[in-house]
Amino acid sequence: MTTLVDYLARSADRAPDHVAVAHAGTSITYRELDIYSDVLAARLVRAGARPGERVVIGLPAGIDLVVSVWAVLKTGAAYVPIDSHSPPARRDLIIERIKPTAVIAAPHPTYGDRSVDVRFAYEEKQEPFARRNFAPGTPAYILHTSGSTGVPKGVVLTHRNATAFVDWAVDEFAIMATDRIAGHAPAHFDLSTLDLFGAAKASAALMPVPTRAKMFGAELARFIQDTKITLLYCVPTALTMLSQSASEENLISLRRILFAGEVCPPATLRTMASLTPGAAYTNLYGPTETNVCTFHHVTAPDRVKDSVPMGRPISGVRTWIEPSEGQEGRGELVVAGPTVAVGYWEDPEQTSKRFLELDDGRGYRTGDVVIQDAQGVLHFRGRSDRQVKTRGHRVELDEVESILRSHPAIEDAAVFAVADHAMTNLLIAAVTSKDATITSRQIRKDCARQLPAYAIPTAVSIMREFPLTSTGKVDRIELSNRLAITPSTQPVTNH
Repeated sequence: MTTLVDYLARSADRAPDHVAVAHAGTSITYRELDIYSDVLAARLVRAGARPGERVVIGLPAGIDLVVSVWAVLKTGAAYVPIDSHSPPARRDLIIERIKPTAVIAAPHPTYGDRSVDVRFAYEEKQEPFARRNFAPGTPAYILHTSGSTGVPKGVVLTHRNATAFVDWAVDEFAIMATDRIAGHAPAHFDLSTLDLFGAAKASAALMPVPTRAKMFGAELARFIQDTKITLLYCVPTALTMLSQSASEENLISLRRILFAGEVCPPATLRTMASLTPGAAYTNLYGPTETNVCTFHHVTAPDRVKDSVPMGRPISGVRTWIEPSEGQEGRGELVVAGPTVAVGYWEDPEQTSKRFLELDDGRGYRTGDVVIQDAQGVLHFRGRSDRQVKTRGHRVELDEVESILRSHPAIEDAAVFAVADHAMTNLLIAAVTSKDATITSRQIRKDCARQLPAYAIPTAVSIMREFPLTSTGKVDRIELSNRLAITPSTQPVTNH
């Protein structure tokens, strides 16, 4: 059976001179990507990388990152991407839990002798690397999502999990060697796997998006035009930025636009459709734990009025609804099939709660409440827990509350998700404190030491005490009224 490494081997063989990655005015071919990753893989093996082990990668988007991913995969180890801009405390916590044999990142005292410099890949004196054989069920990568206890959860995905999705996607979207794929998602975000591995399977060119272009719609529009991007896979927030800044001339090269991670505002789709009359649009859905598991082709994006459906399962995946008590036809979506992850890294309790052992494989309880219409199409209707989406990222409100409560000046905390057109949800926090000197600005600054930027509350209201219910619990309804906000009940829809 196929592993991800086979994708690169085949492209290096059949299209050695095709551009594999282009970034910041530099490009490498599939032949060069294969050679460079071989050299770095040999160095990683010397550091202890092998099947069952893990290698952390903390590099920004670019050629070095792509070379590193393929080098780790070739050793049989799993790569663990971390945000190079994440708070040091979060980064160190992940590394402590993962216990990697090597770390490919800028040198740091925390890494000690585990540091491996990516520049080894480009040395003229190359070490020989003997290709390794390993089973498709070998872990390929571990992606971290928000955890309700304040500790990020590491989702373990195998080569089989990844290829089941990528094989389907390359076929479904007719990705070809002539395509130029925008690498918009960071490596620690699950959308990146289609960019990385879909490009390699199809011998297409991967074009990592510069950081500035991810932040500003006008910059992203110019990047798409200058690099002649044909396939863009991103969160709807990026499409909203594009719709407000791009011209039809900027986007003329686009033939396929895939979006996932959050609700796509209908107005954004209509505007984008007017700017890209020749592009096809598809909504993809799936938590990190399942890869993409359902999809919906938007046949008339210029006439969309309501939320886009989640769609139907991809090939090889099956879904069903576990009915909610007293709500016929409505319930939690369960996903089963080859795309479903192994579980959470060293967390058997959470794994047993969310994952199912089935006769024909594994299943996963998504926590998403859905309905299915008469045509068999799935539609999102909310969450069964306190998990939300903001800026395309999944956040556990309990994690943010846990971090806030750990602050020495804070006694209690409550976090709300407020629906927002651009961000899907904004996070608003209320805290109790008897420290008259503490400020909202200081609390947010302290949060930045432990939380990624997208999980930091937009606003923090400081109170002496919270309203309580008759049973002595925090009255969240009354608290939200005092804050003059309406907590969102529709945060997570895609990825």
